[in-house]
Amino acid sequence: MLKRILTFSLFVMLVSLQSQAQDKTIQLIDPVTGADNPVRIACELRRSYRSFTEGEIRQDHLATLVWMACGENRPDEHKRTVPSARNAQEIELYVFTKDGVYKYIPGKHLLNLVTPGDHRAKISQQEFFAQAPIALVLVANYDKMKDFDAASRDFYAAVDCGYVSQNIYMFCAASDLYGTVACGAINRDAISTLLKIKNGKVMLAHPVGHVQH
Repeated sequence: MLKRILTFSLFVMLVSLQSQAQDKTIQLIDPVTGADNPVRIACELRRSYRSFTEGEIRQDHLATLVWMACGENRPDEHKRTVPSARNAQEIELYVFTKDGVYKYIPGKHLLNLVTPGDHRAKISQQEFFAQAPIALVLVANYDKMKDFDAASRDFYAAVDCGYVSQNIYMFCAASDLYGTVACGAINRDAISTLLKIKNGKVMLAHPVGHVQH
């Protein structure tokens, strides 16, 4: 009798362990992609491009691109398309074109000229920056993060930069015309000097241009 009880107990324990092991892995069904949801379509098409074909970016597309990157989607509250820690809104966007470098002003939805001339090639040694019609440079303005300690400032600036970067990717994927790549291997000192950054950090750069699919 005792032997049967022990055998049964061992069987129950083995079944229980097997069940627990199975619960550690859940095979998911295929994701719902495409359909009529533009966000899912953009996620399905998102990728990095490092080669660009000829062609300028249309003005209406440029306006949408910078708005998606970090524009205001709730103007009455001055809230943006991307979140930021404590609503610091420290990530600032600069647009490098063949004619000049411009700073995007979200509240007014306009580009302010910072310096004339073509400075795209100064961003990086990577040749595609000079080939793409525009490049977006993301800068963390530390003057807007005075209430953060140094470690928190660096961490959240990087996180918030990532949100802006992803929105740039989403615009390009959804457009089916343009491509981009997030680049960290850039000439930060040269860019800081060009943009006259005194209390901040140049975070990322995105060349944006026409691509062949």
